[in-house]
Amino acid sequence: MRKEIFGLEEEEAKERLKKYGPNVFWKEISFDWLRFLREEVFNLFNILLFFVFLISFFGGGKKIESFLILLFLFISIFVSLISELNFHHLSKNLRKFLRKKVLVLRSGKKKIIDAEFLVPGDLIYLSKGERIPADGEIINCLNFLVNEQVLTGESKPVEKKMGDEIFGGTEVLEGEAEILITKTGKEMRFGKIGELTSETSKKSAYQKELEKFTSHLLILVLIFVLGLFLFHFFTKEIEKKEILAFALILGISIVPELFPPIAVFTLTVYSKRFAKRKTIVKRISAIEDLGVIDVLCTDKTGTITTNELKLEKILAKDENEFLKFATSLTFGISQKYLSDFGRAIVKELDKKTKDGLKKIKLVNRKLFDPSLRISQGILEIEGKKILVVGGAPEFIFEYCQKEEEWLEKVEEYSKEGFRTYALAKKEIEKEEFITKEKKIEGMEFLGLGIFRDALKPSAKEALILAEKLGVDVKVLTGDHPEVARKVALEIGLIEEKEKVFTEKELLSFSEEEFERVVENYNLFARLSPETKYKIVKALQKHHRVGYLGEGINDLPTIKLADVGIVVDTAQDAAKDVADVILLEKDLKVILEGIALGRQAFLNLIKFLRHTMSDNFGNFFAIGFLSFFLPFLPLTPLQILLTDFLTDFPLFALPTDNVLPSEIKKPARYKTKELFSLLVGLGVVAAVFIWISFSIFKNHPPEFLRTIVFLTTTLTGISVFYSIRTDDWFFKSQPSKLIHLTILLSLFFLFSFLCFAPLRSWFNFSPLSFQILFSLFVLDFIVFILVNDVAKKIILKYFIKSF
Repeated sequence: MRKEIFGLEEEEAKERLKKYGPNVFWKEISFDWLRFLREEVFNLFNILLFFVFLISFFGGGKKIESFLILLFLFISIFVSLISELNFHHLSKNLRKFLRKKVLVLRSGKKKIIDAEFLVPGDLIYLSKGERIPADGEIINCLNFLVNEQVLTGESKPVEKKMGDEIFGGTEVLEGEAEILITKTGKEMRFGKIGELTSETSKKSAYQKELEKFTSHLLILVLIFVLGLFLFHFFTKEIEKKEILAFALILGISIVPELFPPIAVFTLTVYSKRFAKRKTIVKRISAIEDLGVIDVLCTDKTGTITTNELKLEKILAKDENEFLKFATSLTFGISQKYLSDFGRAIVKELDKKTKDGLKKIKLVNRKLFDPSLRISQGILEIEGKKILVVGGAPEFIFEYCQKEEEWLEKVEEYSKEGFRTYALAKKEIEKEEFITKEKKIEGMEFLGLGIFRDALKPSAKEALILAEKLGVDVKVLTGDHPEVARKVALEIGLIEEKEKVFTEKELLSFSEEEFERVVENYNLFARLSPETKYKIVKALQKHHRVGYLGEGINDLPTIKLADVGIVVDTAQDAAKDVADVILLEKDLKVILEGIALGRQAFLNLIKFLRHTMSDNFGNFFAIGFLSFFLPFLPLTPLQILLTDFLTDFPLFALPTDNVLPSEIKKPARYKTKELFSLLVGLGVVAAVFIWISFSIFKNHPPEFLRTIVFLTTTLTGISVFYSIRTDDWFFKSQPSKLIHLTILLSLFFLFSFLCFAPLRSWFNFSPLSFQILFSLFVLDFIVFILVNDVAKKIILKYFIKSF
């Protein structure tokens, strides 16, 4: 089973895969029927609607009316089911992009494969930040620490040595190791590990605001419905069950019952659009949060620069010695985990240096520590143990005899945009590393490596796009401040004399001064992960913040940000907690995602604008009319039908157009502003309904109900043209599908009024062509114009923006 030199042959691996099955270490996604029943079937809206059906069915009413109410209930559930299944299918497809990768030795060659194709007998290589994909035995390791909290419940790091067992689902905290796989899939000790890769349930800012709005709305509705029922109960000669059904239907008609399925449908459509743009949205509600981001925090490496370092020069007494020790420090158990400096150094190795490496044994090492800004390795050369330290020059100088001329060289090259890498060594008696608490002084300085990291061609274009979107880009980097300044000046992020703050300066400020600086400046250098966290937290007091990270040290900040973003090459732990995963590390890709998120957010807002202004109008008009009439203005069935016809076009919302001017600023709304606008537009709709009713007020009840139904439906459909945009309705054209669904709603409306069998089912009276045409002109065309004027007045004089 154990093949330590060449690993398994490919044919042998294929045979074992057939025998043991795929290494599926996450739960196979299945549709959550219990959650669907709880949230989409047995919700308050459906329960009340079913109660109305029971009142109608057992109360002696027409059976056809009862069954039509039940039909509306089934339609509501069916729409929710289709939407949820579509989202479930998308989630399964997205998992393909989130599969774990692992470096394995096969037929003597190292290659990266999907972890699900691992089999017992495979040799794999793991490093800091990776999720262990299967059970195994440690063949070789360096400073290997593991988090086994998923097994033991204890978060304390566990040190592992050669010969120890490790278990799938646990996480590498430090070091690296060569592992012989012993058990995969369901045979693992922890085979059920689905929760580690499941989508986070963090709510979007939009969802939180919507919950506030809905809770306030429900209180108002309950008070009004209770008052309406009691008033009619004691003053009208109407069947009590009919009053109860009317009050319940009128109450639930104001609730945006189709919002959950339409929201899921909209976000599903946009999630597919994100995937086409090399962006995988892991938390679906993050699409909404992307729309409200106004500050984006990112490192410069890989997003603004290419992160393809080229070693331009070595400043050292002995260049070969510098390369030898730098390479020894860079190489671990596997070359997969080379740093950006390491990859550049390896490219420069000549035969002489490679031969020299054969005499060096790597005893132990610590990967790059972002707090200390160094990486460390303990080497054995001719029986002597040597500690080698590499990293940021000003930090390396703390451990050796620094000379002023070297500091000047670092400053000189940094101002030209070069990145510098310093190296030092010291012979030691016993294995020991530098820590925050313990410094090792008297080290020998070996020299400097001078590296160039070219700008990405898209960097300047990305900054222009950020400005158009009103997104403030802040660069949080661990690089030298002068290197960061040079790059920032080239892309136009900062002005010539603008200050660049380092961590040391930031931490010297008071809390108020710290917040002022991070608010007003855009470039921060030599930062540790802890300070990046502090910056994002300070910014969140006044902004919605996106953060691009990639390492295990970034985990707290990725979690903290309103939208945590990583690249698909990031460490497993970072991908597990991220909201968005980029298939290409590019600042422009992130900003294009923000623009797309704003489109999605604005189209979701259109739903609330439409359905709530329409529902408010109907609620006010019908409720008010019922106080002065000896009969009910609409039957429960007619209220359900007008709701259905006016909501039908909203399913085309994901296709609707958004003006470029509408995404120039973060898409936000406040509950009070939303409520003010909707009440205002609802009153306008109610006035039109009252006007139409008053024209025909001397007609029989059935005829008047038909007039009220026609008016409420026409105003409900036509209001969509106005609420789509803050601008005049004719300046923003709806999509073709929106036009089509509106025409279909109008067709269904006139079919119910003109086709005798349908008319009789819903208790409508026949209307002449003259009446139909007159009300269409009044309640569709004229209403659009008046409603648009009212919208502009409300936005200008009562609320600044929506």
